[in-house]
Amino acid sequence: MGRLAFSPISKSKDKGEVPCTEAQLTAIFKDHDTNGDGKLSWSELDLAFKNLGSRWPWFRTEGGFRHADEDGNGFIDIETELKLLVAYAYKRNYIYKPTAGKV
Repeated sequence: MGRLAFSPISKSKDKGEVPCTEAQLTAIFKDHDTNGDGKLSWSELDLAFKNLGSRWPWFRTEGGFRHADEDGNGFIDIETELKLLVAYAYKRNYIYKPTAGKV
């Protein structure tokens, strides 16, 4: 049996595309706080990962909550927990697309 080659680095760099910066990810996640309550719900975060082009947005949403929801209330607080979420997403090398932050 042969092995499948897997590269954690996005092949899109060959196309001249650039991964999102932490500032861009922060803005994208803030834009997805659609009800303006200062927190990201499961559905808001799932939509953000879909718009970022995640292949498995529900999986990334789960990971985002595991990494960032420190108080376990089921929301990611923009003021206190967003940096943890951005650090999680930044490691995934999402590609910057100007329309990615639009809801």
